[in-house]
Amino acid sequence: MRARGRAKGTIRKKCLTIGADHLVTLTYRTNVEDRERVLHDLGRLRRALSRSGCSMPYVAVLERQQRGALHPHLAVKGFQDVRLLRRCWYKIVGNGQGQVNVRGPRPGSSPVKLARYLSKYISKDFDNMPREFEEHRYFCSLGVKVPTEKHEFVLDRSAKDVERKMYTLMRQEALRRVGVRCCLAEWMGGSGTYGWMAGFEDASIRWGNGSSQPVPITSSS
Repeated sequence: MRARGRAKGTIRKKCLTIGADHLVTLTYRTNVEDRERVLHDLGRLRRALSRSGCSMPYVAVLERQQRGALHPHLAVKGFQDVRLLRRCWYKIVGNGQGQVNVRGPRPGSSPVKLARYLSKYISKDFDNMPREFEEHRYFCSLGVKVPTEKHEFVLDRSAKDVERKMYTLMRQEALRRVGVRCCLAEWMGGSGTYGWMAGFEDASIRWGNGSSQPVPITSSS
């Protein structure tokens, strides 16, 4: 189905954009089958984390178990404060009325594989969860933007310093297209033989000629 393929493709791109490498699973003790309630609770969790000073970009899908219960899986980047997550979640569902589990990256894992893991729930969703018009099958936090252009660089694997050359080419092309006042997000795989890089406009920093890191823009700059 084309709709299923589009949903899986979007999940993959968003997971790559945030560099997702951890999986957060939120559960209820009771048998919660109300989709709107789960989404409402997920929004409350995002706002509670934000008020606590925790920014946690995520890509989420819902899983429906055989007994009908729903719970969300969130792909996130980096280690998360599990105690803070549980404290916020318990305030929403009630103390002892739910659980938060965080799974870190496994050997050989990558944002692509994590996106593939989430996508399997999309397939289950199509089979088991009829949806109303314009209801989404995946969700993400605010500010997760997917690059709209894709460019490929092909280098001979036997070339000298292939990893460094590819990284330099990708960065130069991103800066050329987006501008020197931008934030770069990246992910490299295959021992540096493939990867992606995305640039987003950011007026607070600037890349200098030949610099490996951006510098903050001050009022006098």
